[in-house]
Amino acid sequence: MKLLDIAAVQAVELSTAHITQADSECLARFAADYAAGSDDAPYVFDSKHGFLIIVGVITVAKIKLSAISNELAQLLDAALDEGLLILAFDSDGNRHDELTSFDW
Repeated sequence: MKLLDIAAVQAVELSTAHITQADSECLARFAADYAAGSDDAPYVFDSKHGFLIIVGVITVAKIKLSAISNELAQLLDAALDEGLLILAFDSDGNRHDELTSFDW
């Protein structure tokens, strides 16, 4: 049996260029809090060259309570609306012309 024959996860990987440096710093704090075992930390993981966010209503709400950019808030809302389970940001991820990019 192959597990991929049973189900697939909806995920999107974007370049870290689509978040601000302040967003990156905020996500890094969340990832560190989660890794340290904080019960209140949203599901954000450091992936060495970016971040992996497990998309869910509570995680998105907790991230949006922080000082994040409107662009990241919109990406998180879109991920929820589209039923994504994983939203990843990677320094080598794809840049998309239709999304705002930041040069940091």
